[in-house]
Amino acid sequence: MLRFIKRAQQLGFTLDDVEELLHLNHGGPESCDAARALAQARTADLTARIADLRRMRDSLAELIATCELPRPDRSCTLLAALDNQPSRDREGNRR
Repeated sequence: MLRFIKRAQQLGFTLDDVEELLHLNHGGPESCDAARALAQARTADLTARIADLRRMRDSLAELIATCELPRPDRSCTLLAALDNQPSRDREGNRR
């Protein structure tokens, strides 16, 4: 059971998901459908998180690139961007 739980966590399932998967583990075809639905939801969540991380990486890379300008010709756009941008949650809402 511990191996099952650890493997599910490695695949990105939450503890609530793991609990549900454990209940489904000994079921029939309906359980397989429910497990597939959980996996599809987890895949969609991971895909969205990966896209967010890529956007964050690209934004940081652009800001870092401005640090290559000669010192007299630059201001710290990284600090300015952090100071001027309202923070947003995962759904894009301002905080």
